[in-house]
Amino acid sequence: MPKALRTVIIHLHELEDKHIAIAKKLCVTRITVHRTVKRCQELATVEDHPRSGRPRSVKTSRIQKMMASDQTISPTSMRGIVKHELRFYPYKICRAHMLTEKMKVNRYEKSKKLVSIVQQGRAPNVLFTDEKIFTVNSTCVPIQARTIRTPNGTTCNSQNSRQLLQRGHQRSEKASVNSRSHFPSSVMVWTDITASGKTPLVFVEKKVTINTKYYSDEILPKIMAPWASKHFRSQNWTFQQDWAPTHGSKATPNQMYTYRKYLCNT
Repeated sequence: MPKALRTVIIHLHELEDKHIAIAKKLCVTRITVHRTVKRCQELATVEDHPRSGRPRSVKTSRIQKMMASDQTISPTSMRGIVKHELRFYPYKICRAHMLTEKMKVNRYEKSKKLVSIVQQGRAPNVLFTDEKIFTVNSTCVPIQARTIRTPNGTTCNSQNSRQLLQRGHQRSEKASVNSRSHFPSSVMVWTDITASGKTPLVFVEKKVTINTKYYSDEILPKIMAPWASKHFRSQNWTFQQDWAPTHGSKATPNQMYTYRKYLCNT
C-alpha cells in the first residue's frame, strides 16, 4: 500500500470517521483500514518497513501488461485468463546442466546402481573420487606496490573487504587495489573420500595434466589402490568416479583390472 494512502487513512481515523466510511470514501476494503490503523497504533508510524535484499527487478504484472498489449486485450482480462482459466503461476527459470539424450540414459543407469548400493546398506563403503583446481588470487596491496605481495596482505573478498580512507583518496597511493591477471597461479588437488576416511591430498605438479596415462600410472596404483586395500581390508567396497573424461576413458577400467589385487570389489 502506498504511504500516501496510509497517511490519509490515519488522518480520517483521527477525525473520528468510522472504518466503513473511510473504506467507501477511499475505495478500499474495511479490513485494509482496520489493519492500517492497528499497524499505526502498534508502531506509531506510517513509514514503510525497511526491506532486506536486492529490490525486485522483474514484476509479473508488468509482464502481463506487455502480453495484454500484444494480444490487444485489457490487463485485467489477461490476469483473469492466466490466473483463473489457465491456472498459471509465475516461477523463476532454474539453472541446470545441459544433458544430451545419451547422457540422460547413462546417468539413469548409473543412478539405479547407486540406489541399489544404498538399499543394500553398502553406502558407507563407497569410495568417491574428485579433483579440483584452486586458483591463487592476488592480495589487496597498495597501488604503489601492486606488483608485489606485502607481508600483511590478505586475500580480497569483493563482498566483505573494505578500506577506510579520507574522501577523495580512492585513487591515491594509500588506496589498495585487488589486481588480477588473465592466467593466475593455480594448483590441482585430487582426493578420494568415503564415510569412514579419506586418502591423503594429492597436489599435482605444476604444468602436469591429469590425463589417462597420469591417472592410470600415478594416482590409481600409487595412491588409491594401496590406501583402499589398507582401509577396507577384507570388506567389499565400491569405487565411484565422477566420470570426467579421464575416468571414462577405455584405458582406465582396463588399468584398474591390472591392479585388481588391491581391489576387493569395483
